[in-house]
Amino acid sequence: MALTKGLLLRSLSVAGFQSTKLTSQLVVPATPLVVQAATITRGPKKWPKYPFPYKRLRYRMCYRLFWRGNGNLVPNESKVIVVDGNAAVGKSEFAKELAERLDFKMFDEPEELFSRYYTWAGQPDDPKAMSPKDAQTYHFPQFFSDPGRNRGACIGLQLELFKLRYFHYCKALNHLYSTGQGVVLVRSPFSDRAFVETYFDLGLLPGADWRREFEMFQWRILDDIPTPHLTIYLDAPIDHLIDRIKERQLPFEVDNLEFTKEFIGMLDYWYKRAMLPYYEFHGRLLSYFILYFQ
Repeated sequence: MALTKGLLLRSLSVAGFQSTKLTSQLVVPATPLVVQAATITRGPKKWPKYPFPYKRLRYRMCYRLFWRGNGNLVPNESKVIVVDGNAAVGKSEFAKELAERLDFKMFDEPEELFSRYYTWAGQPDDPKAMSPKDAQTYHFPQFFSDPGRNRGACIGLQLELFKLRYFHYCKALNHLYSTGQGVVLVRSPFSDRAFVETYFDLGLLPGADWRREFEMFQWRILDDIPTPHLTIYLDAPIDHLIDRIKERQLPFEVDNLEFTKEFIGMLDYWYKRAMLPYYEFHGRLLSYFILYFQ
């Protein structure tokens, strides 16, 4: 049975996430549940009257002492929700509608990710091309199309992606703490472990020592920021994802379908083995098997 978008959103907005954790791979017809308390509901909300203008001002000591909105900036309904899943599963579309339904602010994947690793790829003004060759990292087109795949460039690519997602997550937290409005993100820096494990299994990291060092580096940084209150994992068959990849017509993915299929298959494995238990332990997890949205 395929899950429709409306059913998912209604179940989330009505039941909140005090209900039973749903981590099954297949959604079956629901039976009535007794929900003791809902911590999040859909529709417009009364956010704090005096949000802090964080885009214009820095939060200095004087504002901490005298800002009239202090002490009442984060209501109970203010949550951090992350929509995660494999490539081409429909994360952005779902997160956008979810944010609209809940009156949250949506944070799609960082803009720099697309400009640096998609748009500028192979362009004369590409800033990466100005670096020494040994210091250059991959663009996504290079990563998928290069049969040799330089391991150092793979490490550099993943470090840069982790940095972008980390600061993007911090921006979302800044918005929540400054305005009280909840946020919905597409992916988070926590899920980068699945990518590191995928690189290692595909032979794109020099060895186990690199994997351990990368994970230690990642978790030392992530210890300083809170995990999401709720993670929604969108799951789909690999063949369905390949069909979606063909539909969106990114040349480097379509021209290298064999590697693309191997990569997203391994990524799917590590999401389910490493990340879903982590998200369930540190917060709330909803995992849905989907084939289409309507």
